[in-house]
Amino acid sequence: MQKKASIGHLGFGFCLVVSGAVTAACSASDTVSVAPRATGGSGGATSGAAGAAIGPGGGGSSATGAGGGMTTGASGDVNPSTGGGAGVPNDTNPDASADEGGADAATEVPAAFTCPSATACLKMYLVHRYSFAGTGTVASDTVGTAHGTVMNTTLTASGDVVLSGGSYVDLPNGIIKVLTSATFETWVTWTPGDAGALGWQRLFDFGDSGGGENVQDSARTTLYLTPQAGGPTAMLAGFKRSDQTFDIEARATSTQGLPPGVKTHVAVVVDPAHGLMTLYRNGLPDGTVSVTTTLSMLNDVNNWLGRSQYAGDPAFSGSITEFRIYNAALPPDVVQASFTAGADATF
Repeated sequence: MQKKASIGHLGFGFCLVVSGAVTAACSASDTVSVAPRATGGSGGATSGAAGAAIGPGGGGSSATGAGGGMTTGASGDVNPSTGGGAGVPNDTNPDASADEGGADAATEVPAAFTCPSATACLKMYLVHRYSFAGTGTVASDTVGTAHGTVMNTTLTASGDVVLSGGSYVDLPNGIIKVLTSATFETWVTWTPGDAGALGWQRLFDFGDSGGGENVQDSARTTLYLTPQAGGPTAMLAGFKRSDQTFDIEARATSTQGLPPGVKTHVAVVVDPAHGLMTLYRNGLPDGTVSVTTTLSMLNDVNNWLGRSQYAGDPAFSGSITEFRIYNAALPPDVVQASFTAGADATF
């Protein structure tokens, strides 16, 4: 279904939302109309899927009630290319011969919502939230039902999951590929340990390998974030289709690696409507890259926190205070507002 465009009138003019993406500059305090997330969806998703993208510079998101006028025949968005970060070789040569799996369908909601604030935006588009407040091996999803499993360690009711020596969190299959656009957000303290094992640890890695479900081998499809790559020695987010080799995957590269021993806010925004993937550090953009890959191309049978699809990559070492998934490409001011609110925000 083709999405309609909606216009949210602002104090200084207006924001035009085309196919769910804001095409004029807005801020989180402005009232902006955006298309809401879709309902349904198959392939193992446990909550609503396929949210509309909110483009860079866009503001706000959702509250209640219909908002903005609806028009038809919206033109496409401009697809900017900012380059940066592509073509840095990984330490393992993946096998890209497998199919990436078909895209899951979802029913789009044509109505628009008026979004008065950043907090409303965060609340509306948050679909999975892991705060690691319990005990045992269940990583509870406090806004959905996509509960994860803590592997090779246990939670201690501290509000952190501490990972080392090969422990990781296994999230349910299929919760990533059903999203049209997405923001992945976390507060993490990286304690890399042995200097020889710094490169290519994974804060998260969603996709599949040649070894089968829940087995490391060589990434076929992958969306990942590493605290520090092996070259350049910087934090980066990578996105690879099954028909790509590792050396041509899209990579948003930060200015430096994640600082060891310091709790840091990190977010990755995947925005197919604008053809961008953006990496954030402590609420500010810290690397971006042009992308043509959509999340539906992931065969996400291995959705891991702290584990790589590549068998040769070192295990993650550190603690994750919170991990969130939004089904929208949150704009910069909303990411900044989330960072300011902190990991324990009660929205």
